[in-house]
Amino acid sequence: MSNTNTCNLGFHAAADLFPLMAEEELGELRQDIAAHGLREPVVLCEGKILDGRNRYLACQKLGISSETREFDAAVEGDPFDYVLSANLHRRHLTAQQRREVAAKLLKEDPTKSDRRVAEQVKTDHKTVGAVRAGLERRGEFPHVAGLKSPGSP
Repeated sequence: MSNTNTCNLGFHAAADLFPLMAEEELGELRQDIAAHGLREPVVLCEGKILDGRNRYLACQKLGISSETREFDAAVEGDPFDYVLSANLHRRHLTAQQRREVAAKLLKEDPTKSDRRVAEQVKTDHKTVGAVRAGLERRGEFPHVAGLKSPGSP
């Protein structure tokens, strides 16, 4: 692990699956870090923040260094799966927020099946199918012909 006081670390696309904290929540996080220090390092992938954007921003606001560690894809797998795993259990997402995460995953890789995305987001594959249909209807990404969920006839 290392320390960094680098301003302007960018955010990895996988980190953007989840919204940043509201200012009130970020203030509470700042207070906790000021009182107890940074308990979890900020995770970097390809020089960008993969996990820990809020911790990083809180440390920047406090004027303290952020402890960081590099993401190891060989051990930790896909960056998107990592972010989903770390954040779905850490945050209390509404059904609408889960649909928004599903939409971002579908935009990132439209070839993923509805069941795979549903598994990642911890929602129903029918919900993901509805999200996909809405994205296609609005032209946010092209229809993927012949795509079927695993187990589909």
